[in-house]
Amino acid sequence: MNKSILSQDQPLKSLYWPDYNAEGAGSIRSGQLGCTGIAVSQLRGPMGFYDVAVVTFDDHRPPSIHPLHQCESIEI
Repeated sequence: MNKSILSQDQPLKSLYWPDYNAEGAGSIRSGQLGCTGIAVSQLRGPMGFYDVAVVTFDDHRPPSIHPLHQCESIEI
């Protein structure tokens, strides 16, 4: 799928992902626990592009990337 209802660089308020591979469920909210922002981006995959959330932090941690199709819910 090469089209998305989400816009590139659109800010998100929070992400929640379910318990995959017994690693435990997780969530992140913009403005909490050092998270300075969550923005929509895209990565190329084997069947086209897919939407991801890029989470940035206020310390020296590198940004984390979460595929949005694996998230249980997102808050816009």
